[in-house]
Amino acid sequence: MVITPALENYIRVLYDLQTSEKLPRVKHVAKILKVKVPTVVESLKKLENAGILEHEKYGYIRLTPKGIALAERIHKNNRIVYEFATRFLELSSDEAQDLACKLEHISNIRFFTALSVMMDFLKENPELKESFREHINEHEGVFGLTLASVEPGKIVRIKKLKGTESFKKRLMSMGIMPGVEVLVERIAPLGDPIEVKVKGYRLSLRREEARNILVEE
Repeated sequence: MVITPALENYIRVLYDLQTSEKLPRVKHVAKILKVKVPTVVESLKKLENAGILEHEKYGYIRLTPKGIALAERIHKNNRIVYEFATRFLELSSDEAQDLACKLEHISNIRFFTALSVMMDFLKENPELKESFREHINEHEGVFGLTLASVEPGKIVRIKKLKGTESFKKRLMSMGIMPGVEVLVERIAPLGDPIEVKVKGYRLSLRREEARNILVEE
């Protein structure tokens, strides 16, 4: 039987309750995962058939040694991703936990081993750690949403400014800074310039400038 990410969420919840010395019942799991009791019962039956847990009818739920081993693997994966996201990607705690919860279900041991070894290596070499962060910042726009790729009529929030200090200071003097909302009003036929509205003022930006403004919807 394939243990899906949804079923692994049950295992993780049961492990957290069991390690805190709280023997869970169906109603506890339903409340934590915000699902209906029949859904919990059906999922627990699948895990019981797979040898992951033991469930007394109308009673407590216990993870088997097999279930505990799987739960510990999931928990370890979560901690590795969370540490990488907070210490090396400098994400907020909420952003890091959201990412960790999505990646913890990956079963590729080599991936998490490589991530863990890389973190240890960078911790032992502070100068490389700083260079690594700078490299990420320089290339963030390749994968992130920039003002240059926003369609006319959309409002976005500025997340980060890239470029030289003098360039960033010039943008901030115009009111373009992290946290500020921007409305993209018009893009010239050839794609340059881009007309935006910031704090009630209309501004024109070159596309190259807009590529250095990371935004979020």
